[in-house]
Amino acid sequence: MIDLKRINNTYNDGKVIDACSIFGAMDRSGRAFSGEGVIKAIANMHDRGNGLGGGFAVYGLYPEYADQYAFHIMYLSRQGRQETEAFLKDSFNIIEQEEVPTRPASGINNPPLVWRYFVDINKCKPEDHSADD
Repeated sequence: MIDLKRINNTYNDGKVIDACSIFGAMDRSGRAFSGEGVIKAIANMHDRGNGLGGGFAVYGLYPEYADQYAFHIMYLSRQGRQETEAFLKDSFNIIEQEEVPTRPASGINNPPLVWRYFVDINKCKPEDHSADD
């Protein structure tokens, strides 16, 4: 018999990778609305039951870049940023890039650099696929 505990937790540290949650919210009128309810809901899933944290996926956050994808990336080193940007430049059309404004938080020493990129996928789209693919 297969030991599923070993498959789901390869490091035997209590963090089961497949313990995730989904929450969604939408205003069908298309108007912007406060994210307060979303933040409260996602707070319940902060640790996802596995200690790996939680996150957000947002549609329409940057209306001025409605036709691009927004990548938010945290860098721990200059080399990491250089290597990632080389990959992005090779794989996508970078329309805009900028540092994400952050504020200091107590207890966080040496915070990562958080950067956002707005990209088009034309460069990396396989010939036999549509833009929607």
